[in-house]
Amino acid sequence: MIIANSYTFWPAFAYANTLIHCPAIFGNLSYDVKGAAQVVGAPLYSQMQLVVHPGSTAFETAIYRSDSNNLTRLFQDYPTVGSVTQDLSQINGFDGLTNPVPANERGVTITIQDKTFEGIHVANLLYGISVDGSATEASYEIGGAPCWTGLVLTVGSLPYSGPLPFGQIQLIGVIINNATALIASTIACVTLRVYLSRSKTSSSKNQPP
Repeated sequence: MIIANSYTFWPAFAYANTLIHCPAIFGNLSYDVKGAAQVVGAPLYSQMQLVVHPGSTAFETAIYRSDSNNLTRLFQDYPTVGSVTQDLSQINGFDGLTNPVPANERGVTITIQDKTFEGIHVANLLYGISVDGSATEASYEIGGAPCWTGLVLTVGSLPYSGPLPFGQIQLIGVIINNATALIASTIACVTLRVYLSRSKTSSSKNQPP
């Protein structure tokens, strides 16, 4: 259990004092996901996460809200409808840090589909996420965490349960690692108990009367 928890929590201590440079945050950000995606979130997962199988397409709407900014003017020219995301930030499952990788080499295409506005203080940006049948299975940070709300895209079958950028630890990771340690230690204890019991029986039989 000590080993399991040391492995689980060390990223939080390793990056606890890391200086994070964020642009000026002009509002709140949330997400709405539709299409062929499994969606998981709090409390087990620290960020909202969509799991997309290879050969599937999902749609993600980024919803910006700001009472003090004109979002219609802010998003008027960028992003451009029809434009394609060129890079992804792949998450390292060991330390949670991200590494930019070319999207076209991973089999993932993210395209801005539409922009709609609810007045000047709410903007909805619709993205289409297309995953090729031969796409590489991996997890990506596509929500701009830790500066924004954060959104994880996982290509594959199971949600990502490891650490997130800059030492964020997920509850599901704590549960899985501790459960694995408990099962492993139980198997080891039972095996050792059986071995010692047999050794004791064998020793008793070999003793002279």
